Amino acid sequence: MVFAALALPTRGRVVAQVVIVLLALAEPVTHDVGSREHARVALLFAPVLAIVAAAVRYLRETLEMRDRASRAFAREAIELAIRLRRGIPGGEHRRSAELADLERAVDRLR
Repeated sequence: MVFAALALPTRGRVVAQVVIVLLALAEPVTHDVGSREHARVALLFAPVLAIVAAAVRYLRETLEMRDRASRAFAREAIELAIRLRRGIPGGEHRRSAELADLERAVDRLR
């Protein structure tokens, strides 16, 4: 479940995966062979499975949100550095190389 919560792109797909695993977990309960023990195991693992999947998915979404915010901040900082560097006179050749480096960095962040 941890892998599914990390790898699957949407919450709906994670929910579908959890439902499939829960159905597979409940399948032995429908048969009479050791159904009492299987029921206990299913009742124990079903909520744990759902909670772990939800927690991992939440952590993944939070990490992605912070990553996007960090990239946006870095892009703004580099664009500000470009604007500041363009305003400083002198050293045209060196300044052009620095500006090209900064512009490539901004492109990588997009």
